[in-house]
Amino acid sequence: MFYARLLGAGGLLGAALVAMAAAAVPGDANCDGRVNAADGPALTLAVFDGTTCARADVNGDGRITAADLPRLVAILTAPPPTATPVPTATPTPPPTPTR
Repeated sequence: MFYARLLGAGGLLGAALVAMAAAAVPGDANCDGRVNAADGPALTLAVFDGTTCARADVNGDGRITAADLPRLVAILTAPPPTATPVPTATPTPPPTPTR
């Protein structure tokens, strides 16, 4: 019984996992695992009607309010990250001498 309370959805571990999932994808207002254009209308509804999706708290203040909307717009309009070149493990061979 103790383990069921600890591990179940209403238990401590369940609550911790929900909190970690919320922190993992802020702005995912419809809880589909992605932050995209569909989250705008979902967040707007959440502001007025409430939601059970903790990820709708985009600005991380613990509440779902109109203050989350500009943060979601900033996330959606941010340029995608650029890849950072990583040195290769294979050394470049020395140039061959020309004759």
